[in-house]
Amino acid sequence: MNEDLDNAPRPEYSNSSGEASVVIDNRDRSRPAGPGLPESLFWIFLFFLLQMIGMVVVIIAMMAVTLQNVEQLQDFQFEPWFEALSPNKKLTVVTAPALVCYVFLIPLGLWRMSPRPLRKLKMDSPSLGQLLVATSLVVPMTVIADSMMQLGELGWAKLVENIPLLEMFQGTDVHEVLGKFNDSTLLLAVFFIAVVPAIGEEFLFRGLIGQGLTRRWGITLGVALTTLLFAGVHMYPPHIFAILPVGLTLHWVYLTTRSFWAPVLFHFLNNALATVLLRVDQDDLETPWFYLPVALAYAVWCFYWLFQMRTRRVPEKSTVPADEQFDSALAQPETSEEPKRYVLKSDTFALPLVIAAVMLALCGYDVVRVLIPQ
Repeated sequence: MNEDLDNAPRPEYSNSSGEASVVIDNRDRSRPAGPGLPESLFWIFLFFLLQMIGMVVVIIAMMAVTLQNVEQLQDFQFEPWFEALSPNKKLTVVTAPALVCYVFLIPLGLWRMSPRPLRKLKMDSPSLGQLLVATSLVVPMTVIADSMMQLGELGWAKLVENIPLLEMFQGTDVHEVLGKFNDSTLLLAVFFIAVVPAIGEEFLFRGLIGQGLTRRWGITLGVALTTLLFAGVHMYPPHIFAILPVGLTLHWVYLTTRSFWAPVLFHFLNNALATVLLRVDQDDLETPWFYLPVALAYAVWCFYWLFQMRTRRVPEKSTVPADEQFDSALAQPETSEEPKRYVLKSDTFALPLVIAAVMLALCGYDVVRVLIPQ
């Protein structure tokens, strides 16, 4: 399983369909295979540090845009100034620091993954079957995460009663913070809340940290550590609890599809859905009790079929003569054997595709029903 899901050699080149790509078993072991746990903690520290710097940069830029003259700086107070901003500018001040962070973090991460960082990141497209099953998981995972959020908030409220010092974490609730900017433009909110985190967080936690930890600690422990770190950066304890199944799902999608774009799409849809639903009357979001067991059962079903349809290495079958198929310079030294070549391939099954299509239709209808006023 470890070999199938994550540790196979990387593609030398890939075809445009994303269904298969040729691999040469010739690994570069000159560098450690991605960050270990101490280095992963450093990357997370850098993640927060760059966001703090980004916050300063964004605030200064916004002040330059909104303040009329230098004299206004003499009596400047942040809270009145911030409250006077338009909803779009408030949202930008709060969310744009993440964009500034990733502008620097992603190039640094690519440098850490060198040589051939994009190849190691797995930039091939997932198969259509994998994409359909993975995206059909978004709404069921939202139901699971919301249920865990409610459970976490009950436990957290009791804990805060006993330890009042923990109230300092109350301001880290992302949903509460972002809910204050519901009057901002939806497209701007989707960009900052869904597009930017989908690319940036997936690069950091699945592409960089996740690969390093799974290679060093194995699939089970590596994914568990990455999921804990991913959830931990969300800071608000009930939100951390709710993010755990989402983080696990994102990593499973990445490992089974061998495609960076699959978890990015899942992450985007998950955050975009949350962004839209934040603008809806919360009384309309109550879900029937049976949604949770159905969502749990469907998640297990999808995990199973994503594994069955996983992208894996298979020996390349070809009738082309060896002397035409391989360059003589690629032959193994001092042997007559050509280097082993493989094809990355995924299977497609009709049953999970039909079920996924039905689930997407039902979820789409349910979301539209909530969004459209009765």
